[in-house]
Amino acid sequence: MHFSERNRTAVATAVALTGIGGIGKTQLAVEFAHRYGRYFPGGVFWLNFADAQTMPAQVARCGRLEHLNLRPGFVQLSLEQQVRLVQQAWQEPIPRLLILITVNLKQHLPNGSHPMAAAVSC
Repeated sequence: MHFSERNRTAVATAVALTGIGGIGKTQLAVEFAHRYGRYFPGGVFWLNFADAQTMPAQVARCGRLEHLNLRPGFVQLSLEQQVRLVQQAWQEPIPRLLILITVNLKQHLPNGSHPMAAAVSC
């Protein structure tokens, strides 16, 4: 079955790319997003979760005008409100691709959500 046919019925899928640095994990994720990004009408999002302190800001950035464009005045909301709105949007059954760049893979994989995640772990 071709990827595009399988993805139409998938609820949530997590794919992990692991290995030592420099073997091409990120390049593979870039190529996947380039080839198959069109099958994710909810968007393709790149998040670097290597630093836990920046994670909320990176999630919130996905709700801004140039990405999800969740609502007028989004950037004036608190960071916590922005993150909550993005998380709610990501729960909608619209195919979207989240590519997580991280060093601690297990704690960041989606649990019961609708995005497909390609997690690149170093």
